[in-house]
Amino acid sequence: MFKTAQTLKNVLTNSIKYRQIVSQLEVVGKFVQVLPVIRPSERYPNGKILLGEWRSGNYENRYTGIIEKVPEDLVTGLTRSKTQDPTMDTACEILPPEITKYVTGVELNGILKFDGPPDTIEYIYVADVKSSFNIDEQKFAENFIYNLHWFDLNKIPYFRMPADDEIWISYVIEGRKIRGSFIYSGLEERTLKSYELEQVQDFY
Repeated sequence: MFKTAQTLKNVLTNSIKYRQIVSQLEVVGKFVQVLPVIRPSERYPNGKILLGEWRSGNYENRYTGIIEKVPEDLVTGLTRSKTQDPTMDTACEILPPEITKYVTGVELNGILKFDGPPDTIEYIYVADVKSSFNIDEQKFAENFIYNLHWFDLNKIPYFRMPADDEIWISYVIEGRKIRGSFIYSGLEERTLKSYELEQVQDFY
């Protein structure tokens, strides 16, 4: 089958984008953070966000979005990427199964760099969840990493979250695309020393 010029251009563009992503992932620790969000509606006037309360580790008893390291086999190409983006693959995989059929879209809205050691990059995705999802009836399966809880968008518990979250979360929920860098004073990421944040049109 012959490919049109536009098709060839799309293939080339996707290939270049994929190489850019993988090149970036190879030089640092690479993580994905997903924020499932229910927009304000009649059922949920203030909207909702799903956060995880960590059971152990540096984040013990604190909340974050759903975080997972990008698998090495996706980065190296041992496992074929379904979306031409290993971070998108990871974001879709770590969504709680209880909400997946209610998700209408998953979008990359932030790329944040954290100075180490070791240096890490977090790819921040927002997953839009239909308001037909009933948070009172649907219980989440037991999770050994964290307990999942819904919060009103105007009652996000920043006082129990990493210090950087309060700086960028509102932007990504609003659909803005941001890049940022953060420097903490210790490995447990308790004290934020400095940061930079900028709004961008696109990432690649």
